[in-house]
Amino acid sequence: MIRTAAGRILARALPAAASAAAATAVTVAALHTVTGSDGTSGLLRGAVLLLNAALWWAFAIVTVYRTVPAKHGPRLQGAALVALASGAAVAVDPSGAAHAGWGQTAASGAVSVGSLALAFGALGRLGRCFGVLPDARGVVTRGPYRLVRHPIYLGELGAVVGVLVASPNPRNVLALAALVLAQIGRARLEERTLTEAFPAYAEYAARTPMLLPRLRLTAVLSARRPEGGAALDQRADGLRGL
Repeated sequence: MIRTAAGRILARALPAAASAAAATAVTVAALHTVTGSDGTSGLLRGAVLLLNAALWWAFAIVTVYRTVPAKHGPRLQGAALVALASGAAVAVDPSGAAHAGWGQTAASGAVSVGSLALAFGALGRLGRCFGVLPDARGVVTRGPYRLVRHPIYLGELGAVVGVLVASPNPRNVLALAALVLAQIGRARLEERTLTEAFPAYAEYAARTPMLLPRLRLTAVLSARRPEGGAALDQRADGLRGL
């Protein structure tokens, strides 16, 4: 029993400490950016970093109070994909953003802030069901989870896209590609575990896309349907989600 209790403490303390360390680093970077800023673009980058830091602090807090899993997923595969995702996030290089124009900076900030806000809102809805490894702690289908099955992953990917907009370079393209592969892999492992633990999850997954919200174009296309409208309907169906 003592070993079990110690294992549970470590399972919460270690990831929480890692998230807190990341949150501290991002917070320091954000404060440094804001205090050393001499223009609007610097303040915008500081705001993005502060929101990112808040997300990391939320990860740390929720990890401590999360519920015990109903079922554990593949540990080794899950840890490898978490490591890949973390490495991809660390590899992102925002240094080129210092030379971006106003329009580029504004677009980058809008994408980054919107994406991080989505991830933050999804984390609030997920609450104590949050986990790093592919464990099943519960099924959440409300809020951002009505749009996609993994809004936190979508938010994290969007934040990297925001950096890429301001600092387009091969390193950031590769980092985004690696993060996409890691998050899709994590999503599939989580979904397999959730379906085994909660069979009703399969029905939710069948009607909700994984990462990209469905584009509802049927009504628009039917209102302006030229000859060959059936073919356009098929294209619209194909656009509705991954």
